[in-house]
Amino acid sequence: MSTQTRSGIHGLSVTTSDPQSTVQSEYYKALQNQADQAVGSIYGVRITPISQAAVGGFNYIWENPSLNFNLGTYGYVNSRVVPIPGVSPGAQLTDPISTDYDNVLRRIAFKYSTTDQAKINAAQTAANAQATAVVSQYTSSYGPITQQMMQAVGVTTPIDYIIQYVVAQQWSCTLQQKQPPLSLTQMEQARDLQALLPCMPPSGANMLSSISLYLSNLSSVLPLQQLSMNANWLLARLLANTETPTTANGGMTTVDPNNGSTAVHVGYTINTAVTAIQNDLANTGRTLTINMSTSQTSQSTMSVNVAGSGAINVPMDWFMSLGGSASAEYNLYSFQGTGQSASVSMTFAGYSFVPVQPNQFQEDTVTGWFDASVIAQAVASKGQDVTGYYFVADPGYDFSAGGDFGMLNGVLIANFPTITINYQDGSYSKFMESFSESSSWDVRVFGIKIGSFSQSLYKSSVQQSSQSRGFTVTFTPSTEVLTV
Repeated sequence: MSTQTRSGIHGLSVTTSDPQSTVQSEYYKALQNQADQAVGSIYGVRITPISQAAVGGFNYIWENPSLNFNLGTYGYVNSRVVPIPGVSPGAQLTDPISTDYDNVLRRIAFKYSTTDQAKINAAQTAANAQATAVVSQYTSSYGPITQQMMQAVGVTTPIDYIIQYVVAQQWSCTLQQKQPPLSLTQMEQARDLQALLPCMPPSGANMLSSISLYLSNLSSVLPLQQLSMNANWLLARLLANTETPTTANGGMTTVDPNNGSTAVHVGYTINTAVTAIQNDLANTGRTLTINMSTSQTSQSTMSVNVAGSGAINVPMDWFMSLGGSASAEYNLYSFQGTGQSASVSMTFAGYSFVPVQPNQFQEDTVTGWFDASVIAQAVASKGQDVTGYYFVADPGYDFSAGGDFGMLNGVLIANFPTITINYQDGSYSKFMESFSESSSWDVRVFGIKIGSFSQSLYKSSVQQSSQSRGFTVTFTPSTEVLTV
């Protein structure tokens, strides 16, 4: 297993105390089940709730009229996905995945198994005279081959530098044309090797007979050497396209919506038009709803039961708090007439699934930056005597399922939830003596304010039950502050 892909839906923040983590886990399970039923089966994904505490919301207007990618959206989708300690299911976004991916690639190299290396060594010993001749001719014309030069192209010997890089890439023109290198078999079997090397300088013609003889002596192991050549070429291209993205190698131009400045970053693809996302959000007939029941257990604690999972005692102010227009803070039972029990529902009306993919590396065009197979092979070869990629140093990540090297492959976004609190045994008249209907409210759930607004987000309304007791308070997102 290399990188994991996850589809996110925004959840709430995280705490580490056990009862609170348990409540959040149950909330996330209920949210996950709702989301999976709504879109998971359609897109073939498993939805994982994402804590919004560190990253804020998802900028769904991901493209401007000039077709540049929103920098805020890029920062979100380019985050590494890691589990939330003590909360499952649940994930959070951390540092840029492109940077971490580059760090992992820097710790990967190609090697032969003991058996394959013995075959290579035997063949190279037999061809040693020809190799010496090729290296001598090259260095006399073009100068010495340094360790830095070999390291830059992923080879360990001067002869491999000449054959696998100079001849197969530079002299073949594939490097300049951004194409895969000429294969060793093509060169070995060519009737006219010079015809395959249009970028070879005139002085190189004197080396062709020695090169052909060298390749002929290695014909039995050329497929093995080709593996190394292809692996080192791919690794070099991935590093180049990740570290120095351009619009020519698959990078994309981002725009900062705050100041209009542009830059080029590694590329991501979102195939959902902004208008389609907006239409989805406007379809409020599609809803996700989480039902919870609560009861007051003391002046400072309450029990919470999420979707019938079982009652758990948590701090009252932590579960849900209300910030009034006068900067006062209230919990579910701060007001007169609430009684000692209440049911709470959070309904997300209008949602849209936005698939996201990093630009995969394309060998034919040498564009894109992401290739999970390189990491997967290095992970699989750990402790094994096999030919292929391996880690020359521990990258420090957990690549297993549920590990800390995950990527988003989509985001399920929704409008801010409508929160309904039903006090079944409450007194409407007493409640209205202390509650100011239609005031502006900040609503916090699990300690995090819903939304990132300086002004209050929610408007309230109260409806008395048709029976003798009980009433319902509804907090509805205000359209006045729901900006892009």
